Amino acid sequence: MGRRAVVLGMSAALLLAGCTSTETSPSPSSSGSSSGSGAASGAPSATAATPASPTPVVTGSLDSDGPDEATARRLLTGYLAAWRDKGPVLASTTYLTADEQSTTSDDSPRLTTGTLVSLEDPERTADGRRYRVTLDLAFAGDPGAWSKGTNERYVTFVPRAEPDSWEMTFATGR
Repeated sequence: MGRRAVVLGMSAALLLAGCTSTETSPSPSSSGSSSGSGAASGAPSATAATPASPTPVVTGSLDSDGPDEATARRLLTGYLAAWRDKGPVLASTTYLTADEQSTTSDDSPRLTTGTLVSLEDPERTADGRRYRVTLDLAFAGDPGAWSKGTNERYVTFVPRAEPDSWEMTFATGR
């Protein structure tokens, strides 16, 4: 399928391209992983005086074409936490591909809770590694193109220029 990601079911505001941010990159934090890889991923920290670096910090032994399951879980959980705590703009510029980044939170759904329910069926793609995920989401107000409650999506983890670093693209189908 290549780099085409069918981006149905996403909020239009979350899909705007070319966003820049004045937020800082996430700081690494240890995460207890049963995989034994020692991978770490942190939640974003925001300060207005520091230039942007929207690269989630990921270290450890990972597949060359995409993150292992434990790292994919940490990245998705980090994205949901950033969306809830920091808003859609910082979350999208930190974790998502440029074509899915939000430039304004005015029309974006406000996430109040987000939980990764399942991550399954890893598949190598031309772009990276794709997983089928189930999320449980709650919003304050209109959820936009998302659903309140269960949301199933395919998430492709695309390598960035930095070693062991990925950005995500969401889709509703293969």
